[in-house]
Amino acid sequence: MTDSAAKWHGRPWWQFVGVLLAAAALVVAILQLVATPGDSPPPLAAPVSVSAATPVASASVPGTPAAVPVTSAATSAPPEGTVRWQGPITFRAEFDTSTDLDKVPPRSTTVDEEGDVHAGGVNAMEETQGPVTDYDQGSRIAEWTGDGRPEFAACRDRALAGGSTEVTDVHRGTVLCVATDKGNVARLTITRVIKFKGFEADAVVWNAPR
Repeated sequence: MTDSAAKWHGRPWWQFVGVLLAAAALVVAILQLVATPGDSPPPLAAPVSVSAATPVASASVPGTPAAVPVTSAATSAPPEGTVRWQGPITFRAEFDTSTDLDKVPPRSTTVDEEGDVHAGGVNAMEETQGPVTDYDQGSRIAEWTGDGRPEFAACRDRALAGGSTEVTDVHRGTVLCVATDKGNVARLTITRVIKFKGFEADAVVWNAPR
């Protein structure tokens, strides 16, 4: 046993505890001196507030088409007098077959309620002329006797005022005004008469909803 160990061995225990407490206090004092104001933790960032007035962009799904507003114009009927269809038509002189001018484009039909103009009739088409009729009497057909080619209003008035279910002896150059059974108006300019087979015409069909 050394001299220093012998000295502590003979002392009371509370002196030993006092030395330990003094050492601990010294360590705490040294740590407080070493710490500086700059070592304090930075303040927390202020919370960011979002204004309710700020618009938030909505997420869109790729491939999904944008909604298109439906307007009344998309479902309304076309204006009266606009061209519905225009072009050449062959009217065939076949039994129980007529041409529906309300279809786009016009086409042959065997349904009497759909047809507007039939080439021929009781008498067949001759070499240069022949009759034009309507089987079910739903349309009105009139020959234009004025100058030039009538436009929509003039052709409509002619068909409604002077039209019938048959015009006899049409030939090349004859202009017919037709009010169809659906209320539309057509102008037929005869370009060729085909013996026993019918005739050809340049046609313009206008919208004229009743």
